[in-house]
Amino acid sequence: AADFLASKTLISDKEVAYVTTEDEYIYIGAWGDGLYRISADSSKESEQQSILFFDGPIPYITSLNSRNGHLYIGTLSGLLLVDLSTGLFTDIPELKGKRVSYVHTAKNDIYISTGSSGVYHFNNELNRLIEHINNDAIRNSAIYSVLPDNNNHKWLSTDNGIVRIDVDRGTTRYDLSDGLQSTEFNDNSALLSSDGTLFFGGVNGLNYIKSDNLIQPEVEHFDLRFTEFNLFNQPVAIGQDHKGFSRITRSIVQSPK
Repeated sequence: AADFLASKTLISDKEVAYVTTEDEYIYIGAWGDGLYRISADSSKESEQQSILFFDGPIPYITSLNSRNGHLYIGTLSGLLLVDLSTGLFTDIPELKGKRVSYVHTAKNDIYISTGSSGVYHFNNELNRLIEHINNDAIRNSAIYSVLPDNNNHKWLSTDNGIVRIDVDRGTTRYDLSDGLQSTEFNDNSALLSSDGTLFFGGVNGLNYIKSDNLIQPEVEHFDLRFTEFNLFNQPVAIGQDHKGFSRITRSIVQSPK
């Protein structure tokens, strides 16, 4: 179980990287220096506590989120799920050895991006893997975050723009020509708002996407017409005979097929 012990050092002395709230506490991930919690009630004095796992602090936390009495702690080598009512934690086996870059908690689903091992979609209890995507479109990219939209498409911020993965796993990549502030984004810098707007933080600012309002490119349809027929780079004339056979009996423009 996780141990909650009084901390001998102050949060103000730490490099705070991640913050989340659950129940009556604020949970704080310090870069390279473990996980802490303090009371969310500012009207009373609160003891700062250090949270220990495996008889020690987690040195490097890479993502931190919370929902329904649970903490989701991403690390350089996996994901810990902590039941705050009991202190018991689970090391998710599918993610062991993988650097977790972002955890998005939805009502019934958990979406997790990893730095270089694709994205994972679990049920809410993290005991059933629904989908793992690591196709050619993202395999060579550093993935910083993943968010679902209202149509169950997955949006990924990467070191090479934003990638949308459709339900059928088709992919679309967005770059500077689509209005991105940069093709380089930041770790753990993403948000899905209550109205479905997707926010991604990058090195030059913030991009937001209203996926329901995206304008799809129009596809032009053209009539294809053949005006000449060549064989071995030589034009073939109408009625030209070859070994008793006529290759073309009328103009190719008038041919129905």
